[in-house]
Amino acid sequence: MLKALALILRILVKLTILILIVCFAPIHYLGYKLYFLVKKKNTLVEDRKLHFPIVYYRNKQNQTVIFIAVMHVAVKAYFEKIGEHLKKWGETHSVLYEMVKPGKQNVELSERERFLLKKLKIIKKAMKKLADNMGLTYQSEIIDYSDEWIWADVSQEDFVRRLAKNKTSFENFKEDEGSDLFDDPKALWVINKVFMFMASWLFYYLKALLFIFRATSRHDKKVLLDWRNSVAFAKIKESVTKKPVVTIWGAEHLNGIDKMLRKMGFREYQREWLVAYEDSGLTFKEAFAKDDDVDTAEGSERL
Repeated sequence: MLKALALILRILVKLTILILIVCFAPIHYLGYKLYFLVKKKNTLVEDRKLHFPIVYYRNKQNQTVIFIAVMHVAVKAYFEKIGEHLKKWGETHSVLYEMVKPGKQNVELSERERFLLKKLKIIKKAMKKLADNMGLTYQSEIIDYSDEWIWADVSQEDFVRRLAKNKTSFENFKEDEGSDLFDDPKALWVINKVFMFMASWLFYYLKALLFIFRATSRHDKKVLLDWRNSVAFAKIKESVTKKPVVTIWGAEHLNGIDKMLRKMGFREYQREWLVAYEDSGLTFKEAFAKDDDVDTAEGSERL
């Protein structure tokens, strides 16, 4: 009886939140626009190009932190530009980097943890396939990770242990999921639009709704973002007392680490935008043309 009441109460609370969000959506939109008049977004679209920032921080002790908010799959020139920056800064700064990679050898994992580790590898494979089919490159293929850089992330073993503590969306991925999908022009057209949509206010709005109404999303966020942000920040805090810091992490981590830096007395003083992706130009008509139409067009060209 008590469990049923608790379930009904949770549903009513979520419905109330949803109604309030929908009712106040116009106000939220205006607030979003006003907020970014004084504080720039973590993504920016101009001239059909998607930009990601490099954010520069300084505190009263004149300590500096440079946060490269990276898009992991992007155009080659984007990573080459970041590589140039890192080569220059590497001589005077501590370079901290994000990477969930193998930790100690012979670590014992439970059956569920091994299952999630396999899923993690499937996701990486799908991302590589996506990059290849969209003519993009993966971050680690271009950026040269120096042995002198400082690893500021978690091991893949610790990562799957955290994920395994609760239900996670990672377990929904299947072997070779998306392989055929990424060869389909229709799918690539949709993905292209999603990339450009990432900088819109509605994207942040929908993402917030997802975290509110899906327990798996909240759990994934705690592991993917919150926990790893705290690990990254601990390394920043330790390193910045010795020399200036450059840290290269996914753009999704910027908001969380920005809050931590501000609590420590750091303030943003500069923001540099780099082009990570450009609209492919593939039109709806081209993407959704019938196979017969495409074959006819190709036949006409051969004639």
